[in-house]
Amino acid sequence: MVTATWNAATFKLDLSWPESTNPHLDHYSLRTSPEPKYDQSQASVVATIAKGTTHVSTNTGLAAQESTVLLKLYTVLDTGNEKGSATIKFTRPEIILPPPRPGPPPPPLGPP
Repeated sequence: MVTATWNAATFKLDLSWPESTNPHLDHYSLRTSPEPKYDQSQASVVATIAKGTTHVSTNTGLAAQESTVLLKLYTVLDTGNEKGSATIKFTRPEIILPPPRPGPPPPPLGPP
């Protein structure tokens, strides 16, 4: 199972997963597809990830607030076979800034 968490400090989506125990594991492949439904024929590779790695961060498709991305993590074997995870649909959260603190009143305009 792949977990996805928005990292507000880096403005990236952090993905993590348990390491594959398949002895034929060659690498992982993170792929994205346009909305509204993940379509493997429309997918493009976001990252190729070495075996032994169980996390990656990306902002692909998430440049704007409230943008949505569809991702799958594929386990790619040295036999050429591959299997994708369940679709990960993630929407970048809106950043709500706190209201400005009240400060001293502005100085009067013009001569006193």
